[in-house]
Amino acid sequence: MDSKKLLQLFSKSLAALVFLAMMGFQTAAAQSTIFVSSTTGSDAFNGQSATISGGNGPKATLAAAYAAASAGDTISIEAGTYAEDFDFETAAKGVTVVVRAAGAVTVATFTGAGGSTINTTTGTISLNSGVGSVAVTGGSFTLTSGTVALGAGKLAFNGATTLTVTGGTATGASPSYTGGAVTANYTKAAAGSAGTEIPGNLNGGTLTVAGANNTTFPAALVAGSIVTAGSATGVTTFSGTVTVTGAITHNGDDIVFGTLNLSNGAVTSAAGGADQTFTAGAVTVSQTQAANGGSINNTNATSTMTLASLTVNAAIVGAGNSTNDVLAYTIDNDGTLSVTGGITEGTAADGNETDGNSIAFDNDGTATIGASSSLSGAFDNGGGTLNLGSTTLTLARTVVPSDLAITAMGTVGGSGSTVSVTRNTAVPASAGAAAPAFDIAGNLSISGSAGVGGAISVGGNFTNSGAGDTGAAVRTGGDFTQSGNGDITAAIIVGGNLSLSGTNGDVTATGSFDVAGNATFAGTHALNGGSLVNDIDGAATISGTVTVNAAGNTTIGSG
Repeated sequence: MDSKKLLQLFSKSLAALVFLAMMGFQTAAAQSTIFVSSTTGSDAFNGQSATISGGNGPKATLAAAYAAASAGDTISIEAGTYAEDFDFETAAKGVTVVVRAAGAVTVATFTGAGGSTINTTTGTISLNSGVGSVAVTGGSFTLTSGTVALGAGKLAFNGATTLTVTGGTATGASPSYTGGAVTANYTKAAAGSAGTEIPGNLNGGTLTVAGANNTTFPAALVAGSIVTAGSATGVTTFSGTVTVTGAITHNGDDIVFGTLNLSNGAVTSAAGGADQTFTAGAVTVSQTQAANGGSINNTNATSTMTLASLTVNAAIVGAGNSTNDVLAYTIDNDGTLSVTGGITEGTAADGNETDGNSIAFDNDGTATIGASSSLSGAFDNGGGTLNLGSTTLTLARTVVPSDLAITAMGTVGGSGSTVSVTRNTAVPASAGAAAPAFDIAGNLSISGSAGVGGAISVGGNFTNSGAGDTGAAVRTGGDFTQSGNGDITAAIIVGGNLSLSGTNGDVTATGSFDVAGNATFAGTHALNGGSLVNDIDGAATISGTVTVNAAGNTTIGSG
């Protein structure tokens, strides 16, 4: 054979070898389908056929099919019942899962006690095609790593289910959770967003978020309760509207809500981490007669709670019983609380009555109310500071015309603010030597049949339009006006002008005035002298009747 023919033969042989090598590579790289059947399958089969042929056929279990599969393969599961978990736990081995019908049956049900676990690192389990779907009855769904991509209606968890997420996520549609509550536990190994593994409604279940990493829940959520138990460095954010039918307990990390709807339960920012923050947009509470008594509790002295607004609505209760029903709600602050848009007590028409809420306020920290608000529940600011800015705070019973309890007004800041109190007993309520003091930077207005039973310091104007006596010392930076019929039985120091315009407002032997401005007596008043000293630096104008009943150093006029 000459060299030319030898070279041609060599070239043809080399080409054949290259062709065979390429064919072998394509065969090795080609994706394959592994078939599974709970009725005809055997794990001894290679799974390459849906039917038994030539000594081979479908696998009997998902576990054997997944072990035999390579990344990118398809596992075709025949509808039926499988006494195993719906698990995928091989690193980087993502597969596509489809369910093929078995006659009229289109659901592959996995009854293993372990439920379902996805732990595939970078692998994706795709369950978004095929005619059938998967149902899991084991009571748990665990995402450790990897992704499960779901089509609508392709994965269902039947019965009460515990969802545990330490990594990984679901995309596409959310699984369906039927027949029980969903208990969701998130402890993310890295910062990130919750996926579609968490349903929009936990069916009364609890969501618990722990760990030091930031976790975001981007979609709307309805839960029985929410618990955060992370470290001080983590932030849990709810971007969608959240509705909670029970309690929210905030321990440790920072938490951010958009719109928050509550029913009856308590919101508690408890001692769990230094300087933790609780932030929410508009907060709306809907209470019912059967389960009222909800509360907002900022009980951690180092916590900051900020609400855009707070509205507490009353549901219609006891229709036609001719009784005004009051549902109780409490705000309890030991840290820093700010309600920037104000507090609203809602009412509801109920036949021939009106039902409403009574919000009690107990502040031992620093609280700010940024818009005019009305409260009709027990009020105690004795241990804290309340900042009102230039707004009006009205304290009055509206639904049930009985007194609200005022334990102590304490310190109220806001030079342009007004506190308006309607009571039928003394303000503050007389308690002997322990009578609480009012220290208000702005204005104070008292009405009803109330009077003054404890010392009051007002940076602005003081008005008593009720029938009660001014029975304790009052110091004002502005004007003092008493237009009711009560007596004055204590020392009154007025930084502005004095006006007495009631019909029968007398000044007793223990009462006195020290007025920096002018004094106007427009009603009928008896000045019962004794040791009374009236020190009026401006002009005294009498348009009514003033009677001096006793000799002494009683003076009417300048100086």
